Amino acid sequence: ISGKREPLRPVSAMGASGMYFPWTFEALVSPNDLDSARPFTALHEAAHMAGYAREQDANYVAWLAAERAEPAFRYSADLGMLLYAMEQLHDVDAQSWHFRVLALSGGVERDFRASGGYRGAEGDTARRAWDGVADAFLRLNGQATCLVSYGDAVRQAIAHLEHG
Repeated sequence: ISGKREPLRPVSAMGASGMYFPWTFEALVSPNDLDSARPFTALHEAAHMAGYAREQDANYVAWLAAERAEPAFRYSADLGMLLYAMEQLHDVDAQSWHFRVLALSGGVERDFRASGGYRGAEGDTARRAWDGVADAFLRLNGQATCLVSYGDAVRQAIAHLEHG
């Protein structure tokens, strides 16, 4: 997994923290990503390298792998899943989302904010542009749920926690 700055500069400016290139078997993780997010991104891209093509599967496998890793990896994976879960909550109940955000501890709240947890549904122009490109790429590759599929890993993680 590479942390090269140049290939990801335009992509990370639009909000992507990593990419996997199946044609070259190379995973790139943005060195501009937050320290708290980078370990989960690296595990996610490594999951793609291991053959987990669907985004929700790569997220779930990354989360599982983090559970057996150093604390920084566990925290990063849990933060990533929190971001996905909170985004889903915001979509169905913005008031509950607001109360849950207020309940976050200081460090988690800081990382949540820095990771874009307050971005809301709109996001910025560059992020919306990247979302359009990423969504089209996922559709082209048979992932019908597109960007929503990233957050589907939350359901897998909950099922894992409930059933072991």
